[in-house]
Amino acid sequence: MRMHIPTLLLCVGLTACAHDSRPKSAPLEAPVRQSTLPYADEPPLTPASGVATPRGGPDPAQAQQTDPNASDIDQGDTDADMVTTREIRQALLADNTLSFTAKNVTIITRDGRVTLRGQVNTLQERASVEKAARRVHAVKQVENELLVSMD
Repeated sequence: MRMHIPTLLLCVGLTACAHDSRPKSAPLEAPVRQSTLPYADEPPLTPASGVATPRGGPDPAQAQQTDPNASDIDQGDTDADMVTTREIRQALLADNTLSFTAKNVTIITRDGRVTLRGQVNTLQERASVEKAARRVHAVKQVENELLVSMD
């Protein structure tokens, strides 16, 4: 009988060690992100300062798009459009009179028509960026939508 008690205690001890007494935690889940996109039924945002007005969509009567699925903000995907955009960007980067802000405006080229968007610091920079775009030989038309910051 003396031999059975230590064996019994050993078995009970091993059973207790085999049991995981740590608390069970819920599986980790990624937090749900809230979308920051406006809903279709919300009115468009307007600037609080009133300095600039929000730009409306393109006028359907003046639309010159050849592709009905393309929007006016799409960069052309032809090699010629990409080369034109690259040449304009290189001209802006080479101009030491332009500020960092002016050198980083958005350049959209589609079928030789260039749209310039973004902000510049002065009216002179606005004109210089447009002039650099017009100097590129493949440019047919330049639409200057650059805004001068009111700092």
